[in-house]
Amino acid sequence: MMANLLLADQVAYLEYDVSLADGGGGSIGFSLGRMDADTIEADTARQAQGVAHGFISIECPGAPRHPPMWLETRTQIGLVVADEDPLSDELVEIIATYLLRFIGDIARILPGPIRTQR
Repeated sequence: MMANLLLADQVAYLEYDVSLADGGGGSIGFSLGRMDADTIEADTARQAQGVAHGFISIECPGAPRHPPMWLETRTQIGLVVADEDPLSDELVEIIATYLLRFIGDIARILPGPIRTQR
């Protein structure tokens, strides 16, 4: 796990090395966006009554061209992906695993009640 530089509209960003089923590897990074930011992502989160949101940066074979967005409301966590960038089952599983890890790693600075029930 490694921390990276933050953008102005981010609260946190962490990146993780991942292993793929075919023996290859890659990395996946998660940002925690500012809910008060003047961005499309923050607007989307506020409209969905979200308590937290961010982008997912995926660097591995089969990664989507556009970074997915994760969004948490008071009752669920979901993904927002571009229509032309469907995620493979393997990537969805990797995202779920590492998103929960990311949430645990940054829990003390989160703006809302993240639920990490497994």
